[in-house]
Amino acid sequence: MNTIISLLMAAVLLVPGLSYGKGITVTVTIPPIATLVESIAGADARVFILLKAGSDPHSYEPSPSDMKKIAGSDLVVSVGFGFERWLTKILESNEGNRGGALDCSVVVKDTIALGVSGDVNPHYWLDPVIMIDVSRHISSVLTEQYPNRKEEIEKNRDSLISKLQSLDGEIRARLARLEHRKFIAFHSAWDYFARRYNLVQADVIETAHEKEPSAKHFASLIRKIRKEKIRAVFTEAQSSSRLAKTLAEETGAREGILDTIGGVRGRADYFSLMRFNADQLGKTFGE
Repeated sequence: MNTIISLLMAAVLLVPGLSYGKGITVTVTIPPIATLVESIAGADARVFILLKAGSDPHSYEPSPSDMKKIAGSDLVVSVGFGFERWLTKILESNEGNRGGALDCSVVVKDTIALGVSGDVNPHYWLDPVIMIDVSRHISSVLTEQYPNRKEEIEKNRDSLISKLQSLDGEIRARLARLEHRKFIAFHSAWDYFARRYNLVQADVIETAHEKEPSAKHFASLIRKIRKEKIRAVFTEAQSSSRLAKTLAEETGAREGILDTIGGVRGRADYFSLMRFNADQLGKTFGE
C-alpha cells in the first residue's frame, strides 16, 4: 500500500496546480459527505467523490486519477477518526493541493468506541443529527475561504439543516412503531444510528475487516439470536450476503440489507440513502 501511494504521489507532483476550472473545487472521500458539500457550496462547486459506488471504504486504494483530483482541489473533505488512514500521508506530501483539508470529525461529540479496540467508531454520518453539526463546520470553513460567497453559503447551509431535521423526524416516526429493536449488523457501522433511534445493535458478524468470523463467534451469534429472540440480521451493500443468509437460515431471523455509503441508483444522495436504510430496517423487522 505504501509503495502504491508513493508512486501515485510522484505522479501527482509532476502536475502541480492541476485545475478543474472556475468555482470551488472540492474532493470528498464518501458520497454522504458529498451531499452536504454540494448542498452548501452551491451550483458553482465541482465536487469529486473518491470512493466509487459499491466500493469497500476499508480496502480502498487511490488511483492516479484520484490523486490528480486531490492535487487540484481547493479543499479535501474527509470523515476522519482514522477512516481514511491512507489520506493523511497523501495530504502531508501532496504539494499540488491548492487549498486545505477539512476533517469533519472535529465537531463530532459524544463518540462511540469501535469494538474492543477502543478506537473511535467513524460511522457518525449515519446519524442525521450529527450531520447537522458537520454541515455547520463545512459552512464555516467555506465562508472563511470564500468570504464573498458568505451569504449564499450560509443560506444553503440553513436550507440543508432544515432538510436534515426533517429527515431525522421522518426516520424517527418510521422506526418509532417497531415492536422489535435488536438486530445483528454485518460490522460495527450502526452504533450511532441505533443510539439515535433507540435500536440495539446486539452484535456484528464481522469483528475484523475482511476476516471471516471464527466458528466460535458464529456459534455465539446463533445462540444469541435464539436466546434474545433477535428478529433481524443484516448484510451490507458492499459485502457478501452469504454469512447473514446462513445466520438467518439457522435461526429463523429475517435477512436484510443496509448501506453505509450509497452513491448508487436509488440511494445516490444522503437523504435517499438514509430513507433506504430506515425502510430496510422496518421491512426486515416485519413492521
